[in-house]
Amino acid sequence: SGQYEETPHRGNYTSRTVAHNSLLVYRPGESLDREKTDPVWKGYANDGGQRWVDPPKEVADLEDGGHFLGGIRAVASVPGMYDYAGADITRAYNSTLATSDGHSPKVSCVTRDILFLRQDEIIVVFDRVRSTEPGYPKRWLLHSVYRPEHEGMERFSGTIANSTAIPGKPTGVPLRGTVQGGISEIVNPGIITIRGWNFGPSDGRLLVRTLLPAPAVTRIVGGADGRGTRKTTLALPYGGGNTLSVRDAGGFSAGDFVYLGETDAPYTEGTRGHPHWLVDDVYYRGWGKIRSVDTKKGQIVLMEHRYGIPKLPEGTVVVRSDHANENSFEFLDAEYNQWQMEGEAVAEAGPYTMQHGNWRIEVEPADLSKDTVFLHVLIPCDSGTLAESGRLLRHGIRMTEHSDSATLELAGRKRRYSLTFYKNGSGARVTITESGKKLADHVLPVRGSRR
Repeated sequence: SGQYEETPHRGNYTSRTVAHNSLLVYRPGESLDREKTDPVWKGYANDGGQRWVDPPKEVADLEDGGHFLGGIRAVASVPGMYDYAGADITRAYNSTLATSDGHSPKVSCVTRDILFLRQDEIIVVFDRVRSTEPGYPKRWLLHSVYRPEHEGMERFSGTIANSTAIPGKPTGVPLRGTVQGGISEIVNPGIITIRGWNFGPSDGRLLVRTLLPAPAVTRIVGGADGRGTRKTTLALPYGGGNTLSVRDAGGFSAGDFVYLGETDAPYTEGTRGHPHWLVDDVYYRGWGKIRSVDTKKGQIVLMEHRYGIPKLPEGTVVVRSDHANENSFEFLDAEYNQWQMEGEAVAEAGPYTMQHGNWRIEVEPADLSKDTVFLHVLIPCDSGTLAESGRLLRHGIRMTEHSDSATLELAGRKRRYSLTFYKNGSGARVTITESGKKLADHVLPVRGSRR
């Protein structure tokens, strides 16, 4: 998620944990670059994620331990059966093992186990997070290009639980917006469906079901601002320069991004060249950012830096996008702010293009505690297998939670699976049967895991 523009958006969002399918542990007051010296390359928003470690410059830097962030601890692969990876990323966060910039530890354990069941193409993700204080909210993230679809009741009013701890938010962070863009909570989301994208809508789907924590709070965050798009056309041909003469400049404002020259081609030269800008599944040849608008003269004046705008005839469509600006809901950090910095906002990322994704799912335990586990089952599919995959995810799963483990019973198309994950240590036990015959009964330990 996010865009690699050389703006504060890069240092405060794109390069940070919040922009990835990872885990957040929010500690009030945690921020990077406290002196606020480098909003572009370091940033200082509290995204709730991992610490920022500069690349080692000397051999001695490798010996202090601070540059070691953890990672994959064990892998296993059985052809035709499953693939497994276990990771310990505790050191990537300000933790009891390592801290940066004088911060206090917020976690003592963060691990992730991923299991892919090949025959039925099922992905199981089990995460363990132990915070140093029970009051630190934990969030499981999954990003998407299109808005996630769900089966529950959605509300855009109320207040995010535990958000009164956010500095400057004594009454908490309100839920707000609409399905076009906002922050909402889903009651009983059921199966969440994410539509695929491949330089345009694709036939792919990803089905997601949360099993733990229980109870959980599920949020959808992202989308455009409330002003919506605005379209006009060129009143005169465009031959270069900063000024666009348009038929109606109403609804356009300074700071808006505009896109010009609709095209069906993804690239400037057939299947190669410079990419065109994809906004709401429409390609545009170029873009500009508005410096000023004269509605009486029908003129839009762009800032000096613009990109890819060719000579265009009268009547060419000019679009004001409702994405990636200071009032949109894309790219919010863990404190749900746009974080005004250096005159720009984290959300104001620069010219928008769809492949960077502007929606995320947040799953958070309803009850705060030091120890939290997340258990998710995901099934990638297409429209042809969507119904069958949905039935499997809805009816073919039984989860039993114990004080020290969680066991998942899965009924696949032909095979049955029993998967046990451990709350006090990484690894899993995998049992696979088919037609009553046991095909596998494997214990997958992770060397060096802390118990």
